[in-house]
Amino acid sequence: MSDSIPPINALSRPFLEVSQPWPACLWAEETLLQLESAVLPHFLQDCRWFAGKSRKLSRASLRKADLLGEQDEFVLCFIEAYYHTGKSETYQLILACVGEYADVQQGGVIAGLRGTVDGILVDAVFVPSFRSWLLEAMIGGGPNQKSVRQWVPVPHADLLHQPMPLPEGRLPGFEQSNTSLLYGHRWFFKLYRKLFLQVNPEPGMVRYLSAYGFDRVPAYRGEIEWQPDSGARMTLGIWQQQIEGEGDLWALVLSLLKSGRDASDVEASETLDRWVVRLAARTAEMHNCLVRAPRHETDFSALGFDADYRVALKQHFDRLLERRQALLHDTWENLGEQARFLAAPFANDAVRIRSAFSGLSTQPLKSKRIRIHGDFHLGQVVVQDGDVWILDFEGEPESSVAERMIRHSPLKDVAGMLRSFHYAAYVAYYFDEAGLPIEGVDGVAIESWYQSVCQRFLSIYIQQLDTEAFQLGDHDELRFLLEKHMLEKAVYELGYELNSRPKWAIIPLEGINRILNASTEPLW
Repeated sequence: MSDSIPPINALSRPFLEVSQPWPACLWAEETLLQLESAVLPHFLQDCRWFAGKSRKLSRASLRKADLLGEQDEFVLCFIEAYYHTGKSETYQLILACVGEYADVQQGGVIAGLRGTVDGILVDAVFVPSFRSWLLEAMIGGGPNQKSVRQWVPVPHADLLHQPMPLPEGRLPGFEQSNTSLLYGHRWFFKLYRKLFLQVNPEPGMVRYLSAYGFDRVPAYRGEIEWQPDSGARMTLGIWQQQIEGEGDLWALVLSLLKSGRDASDVEASETLDRWVVRLAARTAEMHNCLVRAPRHETDFSALGFDADYRVALKQHFDRLLERRQALLHDTWENLGEQARFLAAPFANDAVRIRSAFSGLSTQPLKSKRIRIHGDFHLGQVVVQDGDVWILDFEGEPESSVAERMIRHSPLKDVAGMLRSFHYAAYVAYYFDEAGLPIEGVDGVAIESWYQSVCQRFLSIYIQQLDTEAFQLGDHDELRFLLEKHMLEKAVYELGYELNSRPKWAIIPLEGINRILNASTEPLW
């Protein structure tokens, strides 16, 4: 073993004895068995992008998909994570072998290799040579000649014929549910970790918005697909214009809210109002772009509220409610006194909650449905030079690809953003820096601010929205749809909090109770 390689066991990673050259050594029976049974399950638990941490993993199966790089030095793999529930998920991992630990960050180390190969098995995104090759292959319009050509770059014209030298790729200084690579100040590449056996909807949304005039989304620059000889295509990653953001709107709103708690800080309140106005206007512009789809963009054509959609939406909500009530029962002991007080009506009155949502089956609705962002909240909005940019069009994490491509009322996005403001109010006023509830908080002040920001956002949004194209001039219909999607979003949020942050469950529970007991006062 090379003297430059540190002891892997110091990093809680095992050594694998190998008797074949790289990369064939990975598929030797004994090595593959160790990888699947011992190494990968532990590695996955340390990865921010692995979504199965709260479930019991029964095994992880590693499948070689393609060889990448000038010398076939990188191995594209699919990991099939099987759970005791019988369900499974597919993840993307590109493997490399390096001889110098300095090439990678600690988070990329999988195992040590010794024998025929002396080195470190790592996640290739941590290797500079892989990041450089990735951009070169994209700009070149195709993988190396030795590849079986199932890994297929699909570059936008603006990405081709770039001047040299090309910028070096780097990892950002934060972890994400996917992996982003930054290239100078020009592009970023998002490597999708959790894969779906279908084309991811995000590249199509970004391509469409970039092409048809919505310039507050980082422009589409291409994608990479898996195109097997048989079976479904999959999206492996998306290239976009890089935005040198100053932080997301969630952090900014929290900061301004905390400053604004002092009633004398008029400047913070005025600044916050300007950002609410700007965000509302940009949200309406995004939806206007989507409702005006040209005839040939059939995946984006606006649709009406037909019977099939109404039935599917009601069934979706019923299943969601059933799952959340079962989860609440299982996690009841983790809740505080106030959360239990708020949870009791939700736990015991499913009939009322279903009834509050069921009007979608019968209410006459004239407005249009469109492709939407689908997971719209303050954390998906980046601030730069006094304006906002909207990111991450993948949709709700729990949804299938087919569900993410369903067309909904634009008010589903609006509901998501208003719920995000509700979260911001509680985090700023109700919780301390450690995330613990503060005693004696004035709940009236929280609700007062939230009500005012909702009214402000909705007033600007409706002024800017093309209500004629949406056929949404009826304020009663607008309010009806918004309230139904607000209820759906709050019930959805409850699942995340019960699983991850039980102390925060009070926020969606307050939202649910607020919606169920809403007055008929004007929303804007």
